[in-house]
Amino acid sequence: MTHLHFPSEKAAQERLRRLAKHRLVVRVDVPVRRQSQGRSVWALGARGARRLRACTELTPKHLSPGEERSALFADHTLARNRVRVALELLARQGELELLDWRQETPQVKSRVALRQPGKRRRLVSVVPDGFFLIRHQDRSQAFVLEVDMGTVAASRMQRRYQAYFAWWKAGLHRKRFGPEPLRVLTVVNSQRRLKRLHELASEAPGSGKTRLFWFLNLEQVNLERPGDLLRARAAVSSRELDAPDALFGPSQPPERS
Repeated sequence: MTHLHFPSEKAAQERLRRLAKHRLVVRVDVPVRRQSQGRSVWALGARGARRLRACTELTPKHLSPGEERSALFADHTLARNRVRVALELLARQGELELLDWRQETPQVKSRVALRQPGKRRRLVSVVPDGFFLIRHQDRSQAFVLEVDMGTVAASRMQRRYQAYFAWWKAGLHRKRFGPEPLRVLTVVNSQRRLKRLHELASEAPGSGKTRLFWFLNLEQVNLERPGDLLRARAAVSSRELDAPDALFGPSQPPERS
């Protein structure tokens, strides 16, 4: 929020303290986790959400008590926010157009029929953490966003990539998000996790060697230098890990094996 609305972090903190005094926002102390320092974040409170609903057309979400106590929820949400803020800053600088952003579950959720080995075909949910549509260098490109903090089991992530592939192959992404070329972008918090997910997407049953899946380390999303994201080179499931490609480069049809 500092980067979007305030001239400095000090100005942002002062405004947040004033809002907190009127119970419009809440300060959440994030528990200390391994290899991290304790910190706090600010979020919209219930009173603030009611006030916004009363005077605007927005339907904002405030933190529930359970979410306030969850370090994982805070880490995951902040990571997604970093991607969105970086895109907003790039749009303000005229580097690209951010045509659409969606993150609420009803806005992004789809279902697809998927057959598991040795089992019947059944409907499974496809629920990305977000969706965004950009225009860069006269080309439109759509992304669904997965934010991975290394807490989901490998077998579950592989099934998720299989579901994404079946969903894309059936053309269901066009019904939900439109006709623009689509990439599934997974943002991770470590290079080790990136390598593992790259392997899982490449090996997911039915997915084959496809350019549908892209992987980016969160370290490449620097709000002080949002241009880093524009120039980022991401791992692609159809290529070796040491042969990344331009994330916002020319769109090509995902290959099918």
